[in-house]
Amino acid sequence: MKRLITALLLTAGFSCLALPLSALVAQEGAKLTKKTAEWKQKCANAESGSELWYTCYPKRVELSGEWGKFVVGLNEELNGLGKPGPNEEKRITDRRKMMEFELSYALHNIKCLGVNTARCSEEESKLTEEGKSWSADLAWWSSLRQLDEHGKPIPNKDLDH
Repeated sequence: MKRLITALLLTAGFSCLALPLSALVAQEGAKLTKKTAEWKQKCANAESGSELWYTCYPKRVELSGEWGKFVVGLNEELNGLGKPGPNEEKRITDRRKMMEFELSYALHNIKCLGVNTARCSEEESKLTEEGKSWSADLAWWSSLRQLDEHGKPIPNKDLDH
């Protein structure tokens, strides 16, 4: 388990060792989501081969790489959780559900970053609705994804360590 956490911290660039792994995943996902939204705001309409496209392309590649590293961390966490069991605690079931959602969202960002198609728009809408549908039940997860105006995680004093 120590090796897994160390690998995740090094691979995905997680910055706070005092938080549970779920919190680290949530906060890294929030940071990447914010970076992606900023990139889309500036670059989403860049036409292939335009000056803006060439300006935005290196950041697109960088963001895709960061999402890829995030996927590796999520896969490791899901492997660590193991297969669902019939008597599994709700907390573990919820954690697995969140990791699977984060994984779907990360993979969506990798394949749709800079791609303006109906398929990508539909997928994003579906993921947004899916996130809303369970966010009330799993408010603790949403609270972990909160960032301040500088993109830094807002501490959550209610976390159990």
